[in-house]
Amino acid sequence: MKLTFMGTGASEGIPAFRCLCPVCSEAREKGGRHIRQNASLHLQSERGINVLIDMPPQIKMMLEKYSLSDTALDIILFTHYHIDHTGGIFHLLESMANNGHVPTGKPLKVYMPDDCYRTAMEGMYAGQPDMGRSDYREFYSLEVLRSLEKLSPGTLKVLALDTNHLAGHPAVPYKRECHGYLFTEKGRSAAYMVDSSAELPPATVEALLNQKLDCLIYECTFDRYPGKGRGHSDHEGVLGIRDLLRPERMIITHISHRNFSHDRLSSFMEKHGIETAWDGMKIEV
Repeated sequence: MKLTFMGTGASEGIPAFRCLCPVCSEAREKGGRHIRQNASLHLQSERGINVLIDMPPQIKMMLEKYSLSDTALDIILFTHYHIDHTGGIFHLLESMANNGHVPTGKPLKVYMPDDCYRTAMEGMYAGQPDMGRSDYREFYSLEVLRSLEKLSPGTLKVLALDTNHLAGHPAVPYKRECHGYLFTEKGRSAAYMVDSSAELPPATVEALLNQKLDCLIYECTFDRYPGKGRGHSDHEGVLGIRDLLRPERMIITHISHRNFSHDRLSSFMEKHGIETAWDGMKIEV
C-alpha cells in the first residue's frame, strides 16, 4: 500500500486564519513542513485501487499538488460530518452528465457513517431534486454505499472503527459517528485514526489488537488536551495508544496550532519512536 498525506492539519490548519500565535507565526516565516492543510489521506493498494479518505474544502488543489488523479479514484471514505472533512463533498455532486461529466460506466464508490450521510447528503444538499429519491449511479455517476460489505475492492479489505470522537456530545440529541479505518492487504495492515479520542471503545481496541499493525496513523491535535477521554488526543494520549496497541510503526497527523511547531513536535515524538507526518509525506506499508 502506498500512502500520501495530502493534509495533516486540524480544522483551522497551520497557520490558522489571522492567528499570531508562535506556531502560526513560525509557519508563516519558515513555510515547508510547518504548513498544514486539513487532514486527508490518499491510499493506493498493491493492485492499483485508489482510495481517498475525507474531502476537505481544498481537495481538488491537494490532489493536483501531489499529482494524484481525481479521475482515477475508485473509493472515497468519510470519517465524519465535520466541515474540514466533508467541505469538498460538493465536487461529488458536480459529476453529473448535464454538467459536462461523461460517465465511465464505473461509478465512484462513496461510504460514510450514517449521520454523516444524514448531514452532508440529506442536509447540506436537501435542495437537490433527487436527494434520497433517485439512483446516484444514474444521476451523479456515484454509488453511495450504506454498508462496507458492498465495497469489495479486490484484495484490499476495509474495516470501519469507532473513534469515540463524538461520543456523548452534549449538544447533539442523537448518536454521532466518527470512523477510523483499518486497511489490510496481503498480510500488511495500516490503520488511519483521525479525530480520535485516546480512550477508544473496547470493540475498536479489540479489532486493532487482533491485527498485527504494520502502521498506525493517529491524530495528535493538541499538546495537552483539557477534554480527557473525549474528542481528541494529545501527547500523553498518543503515547498511551502506542503502549496499548504496539504498532510496528506509528505516525501522528491532524495537528493543531495548539500543539508544538513541526520541528519541536518531530523532535519530541522521535524520542518515543513516533514519526510526525507533514503535508506531502509519502510512505509504503
